Amino acid sequence: DYKIEESFMGKMCLYECRGDDERFVIPENAEDISALAFKECRNLKSVTVHAGVRFLPIFAFSCCPQMEELIIDENNRFYSASDGVLYNKEKTKVYDWYANARRDVDLVIPEGVERIHQDAFLGCKSLSSVVLPKTLNRIMLHAFAACPGLTRAVIPHCSESMEGAFTECEALREVTLGDGVSEISVNAFRKCTALQEITIPGSAKEIGFLAFKDCFALEKVTFLPGVQKIGPLVFENCYQLWDVTIPDTVTEIMAGAFQNCRALETIVIPDSVTALRNGAFRDCRSLQNVTLPNGLNVIDASLFTDCRSLERITVPDSDARLTVLEQMEELAAWALENPPPDGSIRLTGLPEFQSRASSGTEDFTLAMTLVSDG
Repeated sequence: DYKIEESFMGKMCLYECRGDDERFVIPENAEDISALAFKECRNLKSVTVHAGVRFLPIFAFSCCPQMEELIIDENNRFYSASDGVLYNKEKTKVYDWYANARRDVDLVIPEGVERIHQDAFLGCKSLSSVVLPKTLNRIMLHAFAACPGLTRAVIPHCSESMEGAFTECEALREVTLGDGVSEISVNAFRKCTALQEITIPGSAKEIGFLAFKDCFALEKVTFLPGVQKIGPLVFENCYQLWDVTIPDTVTEIMAGAFQNCRALETIVIPDSVTALRNGAFRDCRSLQNVTLPNGLNVIDASLFTDCRSLERITVPDSDARLTVLEQMEELAAWALENPPPDGSIRLTGLPEFQSRASSGTEDFTLAMTLVSDG
């Protein structure tokens, strides 16, 4: 039982397919398929598409939990299908996943594919792992987002955006990024809550806004030489992050980049870094030791606000020195209200700044004590 009507574009469109049939052959007079055409087909397992079909929408089979097979006439000029994936005719683009009945799929996207379209695998329950091709240029918005069983992703190449590509894949434990990845885009791996370790290749010059935000289990991040900018709020709320390696190619750490990384105790910032933006290490409650770079010339406000365990800051002899002094005054005022565990903050390299203050109501004394560089 089905209904075919003329669409607003003047094409004959399949709008409804109802019944308990497991197989359906699209009628020859239907050129387009409505996005909701199969919404009532809970038992559907196989669909045959004739050569004249011009449009198959993404999510066409999302309401078909038993779907296994999509047979597309080899003479169709627009589409091809294999191994659960809907492609364009030339197999350079991935449009959709249709084999909803399958589980624990280790998917390998073939070489030659250049683009994975928006929402192509969004919420897909079938995938366990995915290996992408070296020919890939772009992973579009939410292409693999919220795949509940996805545990592993291999991405050897992506020369354009991967915005939100794997966001909310909460079982994703292993991500391998190859030297062909040129950018870690906005929200790329946000809320991948099982991810524990990531190595960023030097080919990825910039890590985008919120790229790893809310990766609660992330413990270790290694930036390889070549990375230049760590973007805003990239690792915000990565509560377990304690091991960070930053190479001497990084020039800027943006606002809130490591905000609320509560396990981070020590950070060495290389001399290549010239700018530390607003609140880059705000609320890093375990942070004890910081070495600021000699090349530093821009420090924005609230860099170490609420770093309640901070003990030592090694400060450079650079143009940013006076700004550091101003921030230390701010930090001193804050520390009076939020005393560190041992009651002191020690600064290295600031002989011109030495102060003692008392809270008055308690025996706490904040001691800005000089410590030799040795």
